Formats: sequence, C-alpha cells, structure tokens
Amino acid sequence: MKKTIIRLIILVLFVFITISTLGCGDEKEVINDGSTDGITKVCLIINGNLGDKSFFDSANEGIKMINNSHPEIVTTVKEIGQNTSNWESSLREVCESSEKYDLIIVGTDQMREKLQRIAPLYPGKKFIIFDADINKEAKGKTFNNVYSIKYMQNEGSFLAGVLAASWLQQLQPTQGVKKAGFVGGLKSDIIKDFAVGYYQGIQYINSLSGYIKTETYSSYVGGFTDSTTGKAQALSQYNNGAEIIFQAASQSGLGCIDAASELYKTKAIKKYIIGVDSDQYHYFSTGDTADLDKARRIVTSVLKRVDLSLFNAILEFQANTLEFGKVVEMGLNTIIDGQSVIGLAKNDYYLQIVPQEIRELIDEIELKIINGEITVDSTYDLTLAEFNAIEDDVKVK
Repeated sequence: MKKTIIRLIILVLFVFITISTLGCGDEKEVINDGSTDGITKVCLIINGNLGDKSFFDSANEGIKMINNSHPEIVTTVKEIGQNTSNWESSLREVCESSEKYDLIIVGTDQMREKLQRIAPLYPGKKFIIFDADINKEAKGKTFNNVYSIKYMQNEGSFLAGVLAASWLQQLQPTQGVKKAGFVGGLKSDIIKDFAVGYYQGIQYINSLSGYIKTETYSSYVGGFTDSTTGKAQALSQYNNGAEIIFQAASQSGLGCIDAASELYKTKAIKKYIIGVDSDQYHYFSTGDTADLDKARRIVTSVLKRVDLSLFNAILEFQANTLEFGKVVEMGLNTIIDGQSVIGLAKNDYYLQIVPQEIRELIDEIELKIINGEITVDSTYDLTLAEFNAIEDDVKVK
C-alpha cells in the first residue's frame, strides 16, 4: 500500500514538473478567444493621431459606418501617438485588455513587424492589418489569424498624373514645358507607389500628340506629421513654377494645402492641390473643419477608401466569412457598397472646375486601366533603378 502511494506521489510530481517546464520560454502563447458574451468587440489602433483629414480619419470613418449601421457591434478606437517605441507594447495591451476584443485592427507597414511578433502569441485573437502585407519579410512564418488589405494606390495616382498633365495645357497656355509637383511623406514603398503612378500618368499624356511636355518637381518631407516642412516644400515648388501639386503626406500634406491657400489669400495667385486618401475637399468644405479658402484649392483627391475596406471586412468577420491568412489587393475595379475603393474624388467641385473634355479623358483612361488595356507599374515590382528612371524622365530639368 505504501509503495502504491509513493508511486502516485512520484507520478504527480513528474507530471507537474513536465507541465511547468513546457510552460517556460522567452515568449508564451496566450490563449484568449475574445469576448464570451456573444457581442462582437472590435478595436481599431491608430499608430499616430486622428485629424489628418486623410488616411487615419478614413479608417475612423469606417468604424463610424459600423456604429451607424450595426450598433450591435461594440467598437473602440485607440490612438497610440507618434512615439514608435510605445507601439508594440500598446498593441500587446489591447490584446490582453479586459475588454477581450474579438478583432484588432492596425494599419501601415510601420506596424507590420510588430504584428508579426505579436499575432502568433495570441492565436485566439483575430487581426486585420490594412495598407500592409503581413507576409512581407516574414522569414517563413505564417499568420493564420491575420487578414491583410493592400491598396493599388498607383492606379488612382495614374489618374492624378493624367489630370495634372492634361489640365496644365490650359493652366499654363503660354509656357513651354509645363510644371507640376509631388510632395510625399516618407520615401517608403507605399508613398513611392503613389509617386510612380503619378509619374506614369504624366508620361501617358506626354506621349499623346498635341500635348506639350509636363515635368514635375518631387520632394519628401521625411515623415507624416510635419506640416511646416510640407508647407515649405510646396511653397518652393509653387514659387518655381509648379501650378498643381499632388501631395501624399498625411498630416504633413496639410501644410501643402496651407501653402496653396496662403498664396491665393495673400497674393491672389491661383495654385492647386490634389489631395490624398480621403475626399479632402469635402473635409474642408463642410462641418467643423470647414475652410473654403483651402477647399477651393483642392481640385480632387486620390481616394484610398480605407473606410469602405474596413467596414466590409468587419461585416465579413461578424458573418464568419473573412478569410484569415489571406492578403487582398484593392484597386480601381474593387467596388464596395457601390463605390470604388481606389479612384479620384469626382465631387461637385471637381465637376465644376475641371473642364469636361479632361474629365471625359480621365474616365476613358480609368476604364482602360480596369479593362487591362493600360497597365500601371507598381513600385513593389520595380527595382530602385527602374523607379529612378521613371522619376528622372519626368523631373524638372
């Protein structure tokens, strides 16, 4: 009897030690399957701040769309500021929150590596990353609990280049070579993708008979929150002859809008801006943020409808049809709720200020891209030398 009891004690101790050993390690997998009350809980993490009137505000609009149409889904938007050293710990805090979020959403390539480290530790959580590919530089890892959304911003930017180069024929009728401009945030792959589409749109118009060549200035702010530098770069391009600038710089790009507005208000000089991500004319012409002097300088915007893509993804998640582990690309031909995810903002002001023949040309070229008659190169498929060659071809000599 005593021997049996001793054997049982030894067995229990062996099992306990084995389990404890298996639980040790540098990183522990956390089993947390989200909320248990039957309510879908979603958290959008903003790695920065709202108020850019473009990219992050568009993501927030997607959450508002959910709130308005599906109030049974509980949503939270968490701004984690500009300090990149806090981003990973903030993501982990959301994963371990007592709210037990079912779906956690992050955006931009700057969050990709952080999510690559965090997502495998929380297999019971589901994640969406937008404007990034979770599999990029993943070193063989797979992420079966992450859904990635990429955008073909190069296609929308191509149309912006077409607009700039064709309209400049009228904006600068007596000038020889026409001058446009581009201001980017960081010189990252995504911003270069905006740029290369814009350059190719200009090249397309340059290749048509009857059009005088357009060249463009190009500069990068070095970040997305420096509106002072954005304004200075835009003023430099305007003062050197650029008539219209495409800005892809988030909050830094608000400085470009300031530059165009200031030149008109103080010197009656008409300069124009093509906005980015959201319909920036709409932001500055309505509501609490209305500033008509700025709005009237924004002829259109290259739309990247983060709001539509997140709205659709959250509804698919709720319906249990969202394909985790998948990377989707959304371009001119991606329609959600009857609206294109990528394209130009063809609002009332665009219809008023852009001549009809140019609008018709843009519509024609847009269809050719959708039908595959025109292929827009992406910086993701180009070598650095190939990108530089396209940029050099259109830069102001």
